[in-house]
Amino acid sequence: MNDRREHPLNRHLFIADNINLLRSLDNETIDLIVTDPPFGKGRTFFSGKLKPELSAEERSQELEQMAGWGVSDRRTARRAEIEWPDQDGQASYNDIWTWQDVHVKFAEQLEQSHSPAAALINTTRAVHSDGLAAYLSFMAVRLMEMHRVLKPAGALYLHCDYTANSYLRMLLDAVFGKDNLRGEIVWQRAAGRAKGSQHARKTFGADTDTILFYAKTPAARLTGGYRPLSEGELDEKFPRVEEDTGRRYHTNVPLFSQPSMGPRPNLCYTYKGVTNPHPSGWRVSRDRLAEMDARGEIIWREGKRPLRKTYADEYPGQPLTSMWAVIPQSYRRPGTHRLSDPEAGCPRGTNYRSFLLSGRCGVGPVRRMRLRACGCRRFGPAVDRLRYFPAGHDGGKTAIQ
Repeated sequence: MNDRREHPLNRHLFIADNINLLRSLDNETIDLIVTDPPFGKGRTFFSGKLKPELSAEERSQELEQMAGWGVSDRRTARRAEIEWPDQDGQASYNDIWTWQDVHVKFAEQLEQSHSPAAALINTTRAVHSDGLAAYLSFMAVRLMEMHRVLKPAGALYLHCDYTANSYLRMLLDAVFGKDNLRGEIVWQRAAGRAKGSQHARKTFGADTDTILFYAKTPAARLTGGYRPLSEGELDEKFPRVEEDTGRRYHTNVPLFSQPSMGPRPNLCYTYKGVTNPHPSGWRVSRDRLAEMDARGEIIWREGKRPLRKTYADEYPGQPLTSMWAVIPQSYRRPGTHRLSDPEAGCPRGTNYRSFLLSGRCGVGPVRRMRLRACGCRRFGPAVDRLRYFPAGHDGGKTAIQ
């Protein structure tokens, strides 16, 4: 099959525990994984209503489709590991973990196959709680599978919060290797002041989450990762305008190398009678300077240093740092639920042709990032949202079987 994008498994959302999907994938088939797992909060969460809400016809289709899977009520949905929606379109998920949930056989296998992860889980039982250790066991088996399916140049973004971020980072160090940590991103997920209370405050308001960014190997390269500037920011950064073209530009990038850069004999030359008086020379080669001059990108001044034009329409944007502000309105689709996923801002980590796996996905980021993608979700009505947020899957031979 020459074009795998045409495979019938493309653009699918799998409603199941993602461990089953991960185990079905071939080794080294995924470029990028973005996952938003449970946070280990020790409580049950209820989602709001779907927006736009399901119509009576849509609800009937949803129930009919789930019935075709043998899911007819909460009990059968729980057995199939699918979230059963309430009548008002609300769903819940359990984020409570106990050591009784951990199979003894799994703990023994983990001890033999991945002793660093097993040691961390045992230490967590001693220094924190059995509950968090059980949560890390749940995460460990999935992270090991994610590491297996990632290509050598692949990357992982994992969204978590203060509850377990330090433990998850150590677990990722054990699975991916500490040298493959590419960054710990702080995401400001809310704006404004904290809610008032009649009780005295004991902590600071928690308005940030963490995104752990790991690469599988040193071969992973970050592409993208720029924030577009607003019109006001562009006007301030590029204050000059070419009269004949109307293009905005600035001249802040020097053509001469600074003396502190030391002697650079290969870049010491004379062009149009101009020479850098210092042995540090020019910043570009003679050929490159001639090309820039031919395009009109150099401003020559009598008796002064020449100026180099940098154009606004060629500026990729402000490079992203490890502090991400609240997701802007431009990431939200009018008429649908509020898209507040930090995944929306993730740089691709690989190229545009990359294939994304979103484990326990919010399907919005898949659409916004415009990548070929596969999603895994445990909430039935999310399937109906595929027409708004397309997801996909380029299946390998194992997955097709």
